[in-house]
Amino acid sequence: MWYRYRASTPTFFTVSASVDEIFFVISGSATRTRIVRTIEVSTIQVVSALGTTTVVARKFSTAPTGGTASDLTRTPLDSAYPAAATDGLVRVYSAAPTEGTLVGTIMSRKLLFKNFTVADGAHLSEANFSFNFGSRRKRLNVAPPGIYLHDTAEAVGIGLGLQVAASSRYTISVEWLEGS
Repeated sequence: MWYRYRASTPTFFTVSASVDEIFFVISGSATRTRIVRTIEVSTIQVVSALGTTTVVARKFSTAPTGGTASDLTRTPLDSAYPAAATDGLVRVYSAAPTEGTLVGTIMSRKLLFKNFTVADGAHLSEANFSFNFGSRRKRLNVAPPGIYLHDTAEAVGIGLGLQVAASSRYTISVEWLEGS
């Protein structure tokens, strides 16, 4: 049986990561298989000119270490579900960790930020998007779609491929399944 969980940042957090550094990680569990379904990202950036940011999702065969992190609360989506496994990572980073062994980039989103004319020449721009790794439709006798994480070493990280602002603010929400 598969159980659904979510975790989310309660407020915006500042990401000062440079290009190719991750700011969010979800890793597997030693006791359950984890399947990452969706990761939703919102960002606010102050820009004074037209610019782009690229946000990428990457798969790692070894989980990142170090950095300055905050763990997210793992919430079951049904009160009848058991508590989420507490091993493995579900966290955001304000200072980037040392990345693990990269398997590859699995998705990316290019965001365009445009300055609108205001008195100080800068504007707060925002973007909202999702990395959807699995269909929401249920199919009989088929393994659930998504990114499978089989132990605490495997991880999915969200990072920057290109950043328009020196410092940006983000929120993250992740949904995953856990089962045997």
